[in-house]
Amino acid sequence: MEGAGVAPRDDINAEGQLGHMVVQTTTAGGERWSTYRSYLEPALDRANLKVATFATATKILFEDEDSVDGSPPRAVAVQYRDAAGKIRVTRAKKEVIVSAGAIHSPQLLLLSGIGPAEELQAAKIPVVVDLPGVGRNLQDHPLVDGMEYECAPPLCNVDWAHHLKDLAEYKAARRGPLSAAGLLQLAAFIRTDLDPPPQGGPAKQPDLQIGFANIIDDNGTRCFSYDQWRFNRIKAMPALLRPRSRGSVRLNATNPEGQPIVSMGYFSDPDGHDLGVIVKGLEFVRKLQSSLREHGVNLSSNPAPAKYCSDLDADSAEYLKCLTRTATLSMWHWSCTCRMGREDDEEAVVNPRLLVRNVRGLRVVDASVMPTVTSGNTNAPVILIAEKASDLIREDHGIPKV
Repeated sequence: MEGAGVAPRDDINAEGQLGHMVVQTTTAGGERWSTYRSYLEPALDRANLKVATFATATKILFEDEDSVDGSPPRAVAVQYRDAAGKIRVTRAKKEVIVSAGAIHSPQLLLLSGIGPAEELQAAKIPVVVDLPGVGRNLQDHPLVDGMEYECAPPLCNVDWAHHLKDLAEYKAARRGPLSAAGLLQLAAFIRTDLDPPPQGGPAKQPDLQIGFANIIDDNGTRCFSYDQWRFNRIKAMPALLRPRSRGSVRLNATNPEGQPIVSMGYFSDPDGHDLGVIVKGLEFVRKLQSSLREHGVNLSSNPAPAKYCSDLDADSAEYLKCLTRTATLSMWHWSCTCRMGREDDEEAVVNPRLLVRNVRGLRVVDASVMPTVTSGNTNAPVILIAEKASDLIREDHGIPKV
């Protein structure tokens, strides 16, 4: 990677993010450590916590919707369908907190009458608060599944002696290849020349993330390899970190409680900036070939997605654009559909304390409140949003920290 001008970095979550490193994960003891295990599981025995599984929230209920003094409506309860299909209502003593993610948080607000008035009226939902930004501004990190490297031992398909060594290391210290808790093992964060640094200053923030994953090719069938021992190809996947394109989440007017209509809006920005950045990423992946060849790694001449672009010159920019349009995946970093903003921002859904505008007692806490998606994976930022929200809730209700 250094041969391509990308320096190693110990911590991409430090002040600077440009460079390459082994991917950081939320792990403990050689195992993936989820937010369920970290936060919820230790609290399951608390008397003030009840978890309803296989339940679906269908509506937030309000009081004072038609107050004569003009005071905003107050969220007082949540209606939900339990595992048996029965409609139930649970009331809130202080406030309702919505945390259903960037797709279903806006859907729940819309089902409850909070959102663009014309959309609610089309779905025959009474308007509680006209908030045009609900469900708008959807962002993600589109990732192109387009470049593969063929590799050989010792880098790929390591022998049984290595297997035994890895097993011994994991058994003794819960470390080594078997402790890897993610599909992507290596990542590089780079910046193209399409986004000049602000005010001519130093470039600190990347606009591309290149992820490297193991895959196995069994007789022409390619799939990601979750087995760190068995792979014969390496997939390099550029992801756009600072998209200008925007998508949306809307209700299905004929079935509002069903799955919402989601438009990701990838590469829809009018000046073609997003597509240009991804093409730069694919060009970077090609440049790695010269430094990887000495390790027995060669760029595949026929990666699976390329079949849709076979009539184009494989060395041309048009080929890379075709590859992008036909082989783009989601990184599942959906965000920004209930975005935070100031009171004078008409498109803002929540204020800086994550309270829904023009409503009392209703807060949103998840990736949907991001004004713009972070220039990196969203797992840690969402955990930080939740931690901050916890402090805000305590402050607003005078609850001391334990």
